[in-house]
Formats: sequence, structure tokens, C-alpha cells
Amino acid sequence: MKESTPIEFVVSAKDAKVRLDQFLAKRLPEHSRSRLQQLIRGGFVRLNGGTSRPRQIVRAGDKIDLIEPPPEKVDIQPEAIPLDVLFDSLRGLMYISTTRGSIERFDPATQSLLAPLEVGGSLSGMDITPDGSFLYVGDTLRG
Repeated sequence: MKESTPIEFVVSAKDAKVRLDQFLAKRLPEHSRSRLQQLIRGGFVRLNGGTSRPRQIVRAGDKIDLIEPPPEKVDIQPEAIPLDVLFDSLRGLMYISTTRGSIERFDPATQSLLAPLEVGGSLSGMDITPDGSFLYVGDTLRG
């Protein structure tokens, strides 16, 4: 993992008399003010060598050091989820069965989900008639 590079600031007279989090937000626009407040509270921002609070007013000559912690490693494992996907060429829609007992309808033309079809139970499969007039859904609980 990549180590963080320390960032140092010295507050000038014209930049003084603002909150620490506001001072940093102005200089580090890639960070939200909320994220900067987390870093300050977590001790990753030092004001004149010590910990501080986001609301601390900075003064001319103050030295601010920031070392952002490396991102936490998240262990993500793939999960096998049984889904049936069916394309209705007549309507141009995709039907996707879910494990919640509903069928999601996706419109590829608009890249949007439409209101789901709530069918309940545990779905075991689905099919559509050749003319597109009926969507058949299998339910493992009812057979």
C-alpha cells in the first residue's frame, strides 16, 4: 500500500483568523470538509506539533502538518447469487429475478430500472411467451 506524503502549511497573516478545518478545506479542495474534520479529530492533523480541534482558530505563523492514513484494506469476496436474466425483445426490456421474490425490470435504452414486479416466494426461473404477451415465473415453494 502507498504511504502518505506529509503535507505542511505555515499560516500567513492574510490566511489567519479562520477555523482549522476551513483553512485546510481551502487549500485541499480534493478533500471534503467532513473528511478533514475526521482527520483532525483522529490526530492526523497537527497544529504546532500538537493535536487540535476542527474549530480551532489558526493564527499567523502556525505550523500545520497533515499525514493522511493509508486507506483501509477491504477484503471483498465474490458471492454466487442465482439470478435469471431474460430479454423481452418486443418491449426491449430485461427481466432480472432477485433473491427477494421480485423481478427487476431494466430498460437498456434508457439505462434505468423500472418498478419491480413483486411476486413473492423464492423464484426458480422465468420465461416469456414467443409473442411477448406473458411472463411466466416459477416458484420453488409452490412448484
